[in-house]
Amino acid sequence: MLVLLIGCPWVDRDDLRDRDGDGFAAAAYAGDDCDDGDAAVGAPTLMTYLDADADGFGDPGSGALVCVQGERVLDGSDCDDANAGSFPVELWPDDDGDGAGSDALGPSLGCEGGTWGGGDCDDDNPLIRPGAFEDCFDGIDQDCDGASDDCGAGAPIGRGVGTGTQFGQAGIIGADLDGDGLGDLVIGVPTLGALVGLGGGAATSGIELTQDDILLNGQAFGSLGGTSLGLGDLFGDDSQVLVSGAPAADGATPILAFLPLPATGVRSPTFWMDGQGEEPYSALGTSVVVGDIDDDGSPEVIAGDPNEGYYCGGAYVIRTPLPNTVGNIGSVDDYYNDGSLGGVVRLGASCSDYADPVTSERLGSTVALVAAPDGTTRIVLAAPTSNRRVEDAGHVILVGGDLGDIGTINLSATDNGGVAGLDGGAGFGQRLVSGDLDGDGAEELLISAPAATGDVADGGMVYILFDAADATDGAWVNAESVALTLRGNTSDARFGAGLAVLDQDGDGRADVAVGVPQLATGLGNGAVALFYGPFAAQTRSLADADRFWAAEVGRADLGEWLTGGALDDVAGDELIAGAPGEGNGAIYLLR
Repeated sequence: MLVLLIGCPWVDRDDLRDRDGDGFAAAAYAGDDCDDGDAAVGAPTLMTYLDADADGFGDPGSGALVCVQGERVLDGSDCDDANAGSFPVELWPDDDGDGAGSDALGPSLGCEGGTWGGGDCDDDNPLIRPGAFEDCFDGIDQDCDGASDDCGAGAPIGRGVGTGTQFGQAGIIGADLDGDGLGDLVIGVPTLGALVGLGGGAATSGIELTQDDILLNGQAFGSLGGTSLGLGDLFGDDSQVLVSGAPAADGATPILAFLPLPATGVRSPTFWMDGQGEEPYSALGTSVVVGDIDDDGSPEVIAGDPNEGYYCGGAYVIRTPLPNTVGNIGSVDDYYNDGSLGGVVRLGASCSDYADPVTSERLGSTVALVAAPDGTTRIVLAAPTSNRRVEDAGHVILVGGDLGDIGTINLSATDNGGVAGLDGGAGFGQRLVSGDLDGDGAEELLISAPAATGDVADGGMVYILFDAADATDGAWVNAESVALTLRGNTSDARFGAGLAVLDQDGDGRADVAVGVPQLATGLGNGAVALFYGPFAAQTRSLADADRFWAAEVGRADLGEWLTGGALDDVAGDELIAGAPGEGNGAIYLLR
């Protein structure tokens, strides 16, 4: 049968595939037109990527053109699409490999091939970068802060008031003395026989301290209270007591002791122990240190007296616990003669026992402690003018073992070892500090000789004796054989007059700060150099210092005295430097 189709015009299949006539077939006909009803919308142009780790960056190998983004992402530069923490970051080119990127070229996003931070003002020289050691005398901006030779110490955090006070000659950072949970800074003002206490954190917050803030008074003007300071649990009740030597007090030369710092007002010594009344030349307390030398849980107070025996010198080991009382608790002689009071051991040497005797070796001018690997502690005593090796060259002796309760130990007749100086008049042992510089658990002993000949005549030296307690156990070491030395490079600059061990950069390793109070820098007189740990058997000179601060006034004597410790809860110790020659004296916080 013939059927005629009327009213059904012929439909072109091509018209169905591309109804909007834009040249792209509809999806129903296997085309890629995103909207076949809109001639302005053609094939997909949106490049997207799979983002398996959902970090906003897609797998660069998964790119595809789509009409609708959906769950795909537009950035296909992921470093690792299986790790949400691995994606492109801003990286600066670092051609010199010093860890700081070049600002001149600027950052770009990438996974590798640069460094995280910029700021490098010379990307061809690895010694020039943010945070680099600034050479103060070459006109080059090593630390990229926009200024060359900017090694100034900044403004002091404390100043002396009154003519000749020499504020900043001594001090200590130690225990929490005012109960605020932070370490405290105490500054000695020996010419006033007084101390100034600065609460924890205050020094780091820009508070300026003067001697008008005196919180602790010595017994008498001119007693030189605050010449030396120590901290320890003297009563056996876990409280920390501040101990101060007063080597020029009238007659008795007491050891002064203070309980926690007062919040306001002035406090006199809570108790004191008199020196040897019959010894007219005594200077007991010239140097004081507190520590547990026999590992019995109770500390000892070791007080040097370099004037005893007409300047032959010695030291007293005062046992604790002491009476928790107020006022005069007796004299050193009382404790020396009566063990029931607690006991005192005198450490001394007969100057005439040496082959070429001198009568002024001044043993006990400086005292310190150094820990041995076996858990015991050695007492370290400096005799800066002895002639054990070279006339007037000095020596340092280490004392350990069972000292007993009372009596005198003649150090020249025992097997205690030590270190002999080399140069006459070098001030060998002017500063003694200890610390674990190589991380092996045993402490090193640092001995300064500010006028020793090292790189230059009278340039100053710091000798570092590794594992000191073992190295000198019954043996004598000549300073020339000490493996590690820090050396000054300018004559008469007194490199080593100040000395401290601390962790200034907060990396968990001990650093060494050295004062050079007579170094003329062009900014002023005096400087402090910091050497970062770890330390090995090698020599470093002043030019090798990792940090450097110079006085910005004339005769400042910056670095005559140094101490380090934690004053706040920020990582890294604070470094405090005295500048007793600046006006009436000043102290600086060096960052």
